[in-house]
Amino acid sequence: MLIFRRHFREVLKQQMSDKSAMEKVEFQQKTVETQQAIEYDRHCRQSDATEYHNKHSYLMQYRDTNKQQMEDRWATNRYNRELENRIDRERLRYNPINWSCSLK
Repeated sequence: MLIFRRHFREVLKQQMSDKSAMEKVEFQQKTVETQQAIEYDRHCRQSDATEYHNKHSYLMQYRDTNKQQMEDRWATNRYNRELENRIDRERLRYNPINWSCSLK
């Protein structure tokens, strides 16, 4: 009977140590998995921030380019309008409008 009880105690101790070892391994696996998830999340947040910054820079550059093009177009139109007005004034100075031809 003593041998029988000793065998049960040893088997029980072995089962407890096996369970403890399995729990330790499982805990280590969960720890590694958690660290990987945290690192993946950190990487995703970093890439999102980088993409946002790149998009923001691109849109600012796009806006500035459009503004510059509009200002250039306005300056060109203003210059052309002034040039046409100067040409019209010169024409009127040397050839005034006299529709009734009374000034001949």
